[in-house]
Amino acid sequence: MSSIEAARPDAAPRAAVDASSHGPLRSQIGWLFTVTVPVALWFLPLGLEPRTQHVIAISAFMIVAWVTEVVDHAIAGLIGCYLYWALGTVKIDVAFSGFATDTPWFLFGAGLFGTMATKTGLARRIAYGVMRRVGNTYARILLGLIITDFVLTFVVPSGIARVVLMSAVALGVTEAFGVGAGSNIGRAAFLIITYTATIFDKMVIAGASSITARGAIERVGGVQVLWSQWFLAYLPCDIITILIAWRLTLWLYPPEKPALDADAAYLSDERANLGRWDAQSTRAALLIALAIGLWLTDFLHHISPAVIGLGIGLATVLPGIGVLTVDDLKRVNYLPVFFVATAVSMGEVLSETKVLELLTGSFV
Repeated sequence: MSSIEAARPDAAPRAAVDASSHGPLRSQIGWLFTVTVPVALWFLPLGLEPRTQHVIAISAFMIVAWVTEVVDHAIAGLIGCYLYWALGTVKIDVAFSGFATDTPWFLFGAGLFGTMATKTGLARRIAYGVMRRVGNTYARILLGLIITDFVLTFVVPSGIARVVLMSAVALGVTEAFGVGAGSNIGRAAFLIITYTATIFDKMVIAGASSITARGAIERVGGVQVLWSQWFLAYLPCDIITILIAWRLTLWLYPPEKPALDADAAYLSDERANLGRWDAQSTRAALLIALAIGLWLTDFLHHISPAVIGLGIGLATVLPGIGVLTVDDLKRVNYLPVFFVATAVSMGEVLSETKVLELLTGSFV
């Protein structure tokens, strides 16, 4: 759409119609590939053993369904694991073996951390506390957003959850500057929190990708991956990323206003609205601090970070210790845990049936 068309009054409705018309077509194409690719692999005369060919076909269904997103990733993964078992390619203990590894349960424990920090307001307290101390200039506030995102990675180990949390902060800061929609200040704030939330999930064992990678390294490589080792190995990259992302964003998005007005007190007001520390916030902070302390010292006690994460996560639900209730657990999104478990299960099936070795040898 050209800039002239975008300025027309009917541009937005027309764009909405175009998007809605492309949605069903994209879904139909996705379903076409999701169904035809595995069916073709199932019946084509590839000269493979039937069991091997069937495993490849079911795996192709899972991968294509994940790529096309015709259904939720977790549902596609569960269907694939069910087909492994129901069609007799492997036994049920192999088809759903990913659920018996520590990777999905580490992610589950991390999810409880995020739920606890969000419910008690601990994450917001940290965010506003950091932002208040960086200063009121555009450059310092932008740096504060990046640093806050990094610090919250330990408290809210989910990039999506941090983007949602930090979006409220970024929106409030943008409004405090008094700039309109589409300003460089607003664009820079939202761009930087989205980018850093994604990359920090890899540099700290927090997000689904890094937790899954750690599990794969331990399972396939046969070496123990300590949380502290991962953190220290990436720490120089964290610092470099923070500085380069900050300077690059400052260069790409020069501000309309260099600093907040002297009487702008958005961050202080928001921090005051949270009220004083209560017992729940204190318990949440202590539990998370205990987990981080154990992770950072795992080179001494060699307790798996997954054991620590799930243990502290379950402690958040215990009466008198944690801050979560059964109702809070009912509202937790378990689909990311299922997705990671089914992805690990697919890897175990490919390894158990020697398909992984066959595919690797063919590619090489």
